[in-house]
Amino acid sequence: MKTKLEREIELRALLQTQQGTELIIQIYRDKVAAAGRAVSLGRIGLLACQMIPRIIDAEFPA
Repeated sequence: MKTKLEREIELRALLQTQQGTELIIQIYRDKVAAAGRAVSLGRIGLLACQMIPRIIDAEFPA
């Protein structure tokens, strides 16, 4: 099991490639948007780097 910090480092490393960025968007849709926590990506205009903290929060609830 990864820690919160390890997962964040892993996700931030994905930002280095276009495929990684697309993967972050997909993870965001699967983990955060599907849980009803967000508005559509087009409407709020999130960047992939802004999605990472929301993904972490969804994967590691308090």
